[in-house]
Amino acid sequence: MIPDRRRPSVPERALQEYLEVLHESTSLPLPKKTQMLMMARAELEYQLRGGSECSMCETAVRHLIPVLVERYDGTRVQHRCLCRRCLEAEKAVSMMVTLRLGEACVIFTREPEEAMKEISFSAAAD
Repeated sequence: MIPDRRRPSVPERALQEYLEVLHESTSLPLPKKTQMLMMARAELEYQLRGGSECSMCETAVRHLIPVLVERYDGTRVQHRCLCRRCLEAEKAVSMMVTLRLGEACVIFTREPEEAMKEISFSAAAD
């Protein structure tokens, strides 16, 4: 059989780890569950496609999670991915930092009431 080069094969160990996280997260509260599942999916994507570079400092990054930064002056900056150091720096100086992977998002903010205005769930729109 000729391997299909368009679709990467999933390493058995990576898939098993992802399924374990899915199972372990069922009893967690929603914010912790969302963050845990997002990191598990990012790790699986890394196993399939590899990492990238930080959009700010060009350091090697393992997990490609898009980051939207909203600053106090109203500007918004979209990053393909950030290293841990640059992510923490953005969280320290920005009003809101959103990590989004598919439908899941994790929001870091200094004003929680502002973040709640921004959150919408696609399932509620149905």
